Amino acid sequence: MQGRQLIADTATGGGGDAEIDSLILFDRTIDLISPFCAQQNYEGQLDEAFGIHSAYTKIPNKIINPIETQNEGKDPEGLQELKLTNESDFIFKEVRNVSLSALGIVTTKKLQDI
Repeated sequence: MQGRQLIADTATGGGGDAEIDSLILFDRTIDLISPFCAQQNYEGQLDEAFGIHSAYTKIPNKIINPIETQNEGKDPEGLQELKLTNESDFIFKEVRNVSLSALGIVTTKKLQDI
């Protein structure tokens, strides 16, 4: 009863009767795989966000070059097709399989090298 009163006080700002209609619990001891299904590298994130089909992806103009898109009156929702291969992009070759947590370090080092 004390827990229910605490929840009611929190939900209503301190007073009054509030009741929880439903509660959903996820038991991670049953499903250990789902948390690891999210893409954790650069190429995987590109694929989830924009889709990669046969090494090509289409990215909106407003993401690739927002200033040029605005100044030249290009359609911001227009898509630009990019080829994502090791041969066509030397930076992509280095970062495609890098985890997201290390991506900032790797790209900073690459930009300093350029």
